[in-house]
Amino acid sequence: MKAVHLAIPVLAVAVTACSGSSDRPADDGTATPTIDVSGGYATEAVGPQSAFYFLLHNRGTVPDTLLRIDTGGNGTAMIHRTVTEGAMMHMEPIERLVVRAGDSIALAPGGPHGMLSGFDRAPSPGDTLHLTLHWARAGSVGVSVPVLSYADVP
Repeated sequence: MKAVHLAIPVLAVAVTACSGSSDRPADDGTATPTIDVSGGYATEAVGPQSAFYFLLHNRGTVPDTLLRIDTGGNGTAMIHRTVTEGAMMHMEPIERLVVRAGDSIALAPGGPHGMLSGFDRAPSPGDTLHLTLHWARAGSVGVSVPVLSYADVP
């Protein structure tokens, strides 16, 4: 299996925030920041873009905000939402993705989802994407997800 360093998804893998992250701001000691990522995958590239999907769950006691996604230097990752205006649909970036304490957000087709673009090497079926999600409280969460062909997307 080829390894590609890009941005976001996980297939049946739970990932917990790293405890020693420098991304974590100081708090009053009462917060319990923990973000889990599960059930994810990325799609093969179509032209200059690829999509990724997964479930984000905040097991903590306070809300947490996704600050950025690192792709390992191979492209840019953003969270988008699908907007319907009349008979037309388009995507627009979500500037701040906040997951409330005890809540989950599904990045899924037709809703909020991840987009990859500007990659040097397009993700192909069989590749694995290695991403790092940077959270305001939970810090850095590493994620590795499989790239699927559209025929294999669940």
